[in-house]
Amino acid sequence: MNPATGATLGTFLLTGLAAPVMVPDSHLNVGFFAAKTGGSSVTIYSFNLSAFAPVGSIVIPNVAGTPLRLIRWGQSGLAFNTDAGEIVLVGGNFVH
Repeated sequence: MNPATGATLGTFLLTGLAAPVMVPDSHLNVGFFAAKTGGSSVTIYSFNLSAFAPVGSIVIPNVAGTPLRLIRWGQSGLAFNTDAGEIVLVGGNFVH
């Protein structure tokens, strides 16, 4: 969204997902989204912030609950907490 005009600049295509949480990383020009994707799995999607294009995704199995917040930590980490009280840390090449 353009802060000066309020005009929409683009849309991230995350159809069919209920309430994904997001954290941007302007240094990498990537936005990360986490969403429950069935059963006990959460998928983290990455998108190019300039082109709104998907970059990749990773499935995290055996997660209790639905993600509430997603944050960046360190140079190659993401973390999210769930409504079931879990804290999940994700690190590695996917994040940077």
